[in-house]
Amino acid sequence: MKVHKAKETDRVEEKFYIWFVLLIAISLSLIIYYTIDEYYPEWVSYQEKYIEMQTERSAADRKEFVLATPLKVRQIWLPKWNRADRCVTCHMGVDNPLMVGEENPYKAHPILTKNGWKKTYSLDEYKKRLRHDFPVFGCTICHEGQGRATTKLDAHGMENLYDPYTESEANERGILRPMLPVEITQASCGKCHDPKDRFPGAPELMRGQALAEEYECIGCHTIKKEGGKDGPELTTAGTKFYNNARGGIHNKRFQSRRFGFLYESLLDPSANIDDSIMAAAVELSEEEAATIVVYLLSLQEPISLYNASMDRMIQLPGYRETEKESVEGS
Repeated sequence: MKVHKAKETDRVEEKFYIWFVLLIAISLSLIIYYTIDEYYPEWVSYQEKYIEMQTERSAADRKEFVLATPLKVRQIWLPKWNRADRCVTCHMGVDNPLMVGEENPYKAHPILTKNGWKKTYSLDEYKKRLRHDFPVFGCTICHEGQGRATTKLDAHGMENLYDPYTESEANERGILRPMLPVEITQASCGKCHDPKDRFPGAPELMRGQALAEEYECIGCHTIKKEGGKDGPELTTAGTKFYNNARGGIHNKRFQSRRFGFLYESLLDPSANIDDSIMAAAVELSEEEAATIVVYLLSLQEPISLYNASMDRMIQLPGYRETEKESVEGS
């Protein structure tokens, strides 16, 4: 009996030591992980790579200066909007023509010309662009997302911009406005520009506006104090119905879309409003619905700081005489 009890005690002690060693290993792993995360965060690797790429492109007498670029959190402070954007901590090449054609987060931002957006351009074209200077407008005013974040996941809202937005993003991670996918970003142009104006930077937004007029949406919906009252008011549809459907869960058919509620409401109105008269009155194609979503997302509280049509863009800071001539002569 004593021998049996001794063996049993040995087994208990052995299990105890195994669990103790595992606990120590897990604790050390966590300490190492968070230490690396604290002293070598994600953005440092992006900045180091950017400096390396810049050095390769710089003239010989500039290489030493470029190599001395400090590694630090960078931000654009916009006092008139009380907004801080730290996107440039990772996207250091946004305003650098030398980085045209590179992959994110290193590439230069497309430029806006009188003929629309250009992803590849020469230095001369860069100088003549219609300017939306980053120090004036920042990044999140157009792209949405979390401007103060310094990690890709927190800044964008989620890894895949086309995943459905759920309530957990807002409740658990504090994400109020996930980043807009590229083809929907034109919705933000409506914060400053009227899509009825001549505006080459947002053809999808202008087309969405035209489709809304073609299908006579204001016959049932009020938009900016005009229209009927049979349907929900859409004056602030871009925030009021921002991917919000019955507790954040929409029809599985639309789960692959970031703004499933608006898209779903256009293609299948009765899915969210029982006995909707719109279901019988309008039949939209998927392409038309996606385009109208861009317009609906542009319907937000206006930004009073700028209300600019293309014809009045010379009022914006940094707008040059050469750009004035290109607009007037277009």
